[in-house]
Amino acid sequence: MHANVELWNLKCLKAASKTKPYRIPDSGGLALLVTPEGGKLWRWRYHFEGKMKQMAFGKYPDVPLADARAHHAQARQLLANGVGPMALRKDVKEKAKVKVEQPKEKTLEYVIREWLKWWRTDKNDKYAANVESRLESDIIAKVGSKIPAEITRMELVKLTQDVDARGARDIARRNLQIVRQIYEWGTDNRLLDQNTMNPAAGIKPDKILSRVVEEHFASVPISEVPELLRKMRDYDGTALTRISGAYNYAEYLEPRAKRLQDWSDFLDEQLEKARTQNDPASIQPDGVLPSRWGPSL
Repeated sequence: MHANVELWNLKCLKAASKTKPYRIPDSGGLALLVTPEGGKLWRWRYHFEGKMKQMAFGKYPDVPLADARAHHAQARQLLANGVGPMALRKDVKEKAKVKVEQPKEKTLEYVIREWLKWWRTDKNDKYAANVESRLESDIIAKVGSKIPAEITRMELVKLTQDVDARGARDIARRNLQIVRQIYEWGTDNRLLDQNTMNPAAGIKPDKILSRVVEEHFASVPISEVPELLRKMRDYDGTALTRISGAYNYAEYLEPRAKRLQDWSDFLDEQLEKARTQNDPASIQPDGVLPSRWGPSL
């Protein structure tokens, strides 16, 4: 039977050091060892496999009496089952040590940072900074602390759609593409386990992002083409602007014909063709240009 806890604690607290170590016994071999330096240590003496052994349960009062007795009871139960308490404790400590020494799994942020170091070496500084900023705000801030293998496909879809929802559809598409590249790069460079699933694989941006409404520029009716070219000819801006307008018109008609045409013709002749044939394709933009390319640009 255990002695009264309060009386026993009082006895432990008042125990003074002596020139030699001495023990204050509790029960079942458990005792408080008082050292000459004033230390008070929990010790348990027991026999296992024919040998006397001693097991420590910590320092008093850091380990109070109730805890020491609980540890003692567990150890005695192991002993009763034929298990050496000290051997079991050693095995547990070794396993814990191995677990602590194992490198921590790399977070998604770590992999992204490493990819950025590799990727940006041949990129424009401003462009690289923009990409890094997007990854930090849209990906790292949201899931950067997670292990890459923990990121799910639906989680990445949600992140991508959140970017799209703020009116940045193109950025959302680019982010998805970059995440796919990062996972592939991380796997190829052994930053990720070969079995880590790439959550971006197979996601089609057009299936998860907002629909793009195509807008077409207003067309010019056939009857208005001559007037358009007159205005291009009479435009009082720079020669470069007039030439660009004529060049684009010719490009629209027929790129090859544009390259081979005789630029010495005059617009008035082409306007007359348009009026008589009612065919805008017959109008050549040569007349828009100053004679023989006009003044120096």
